Amino acid sequence: AFHPLGGQRVLELGPAVFAVERTSPDGTERVLAIHNVTGDIATIHIPADDVRRWRNLLIDEPFDLPPGEPLRLVLSPFHILWLKAETAT
Repeated sequence: AFHPLGGQRVLELGPAVFAVERTSPDGTERVLAIHNVTGDIATIHIPADDVRRWRNLLIDEPFDLPPGEPLRLVLSPFHILWLKAETAT
């Protein structure tokens, strides 16, 4: 997903958050890079899609989402979160 020829899309998640979705050139990998750029707590909701498991790349920790549930995150001030989409096992 970090390949220089991979796709990139900026996500509109509010004025406090800068978020980019990166995909590998072949479409098999997807990463969300989410950054709270303020000194305030920010709550974001990313609509549900087919991803049921995400891995926090900065602490190497997976978490699962119930089917159909949006990704809900509370970001501390200046919080950085990189999430990789995975296949739930």
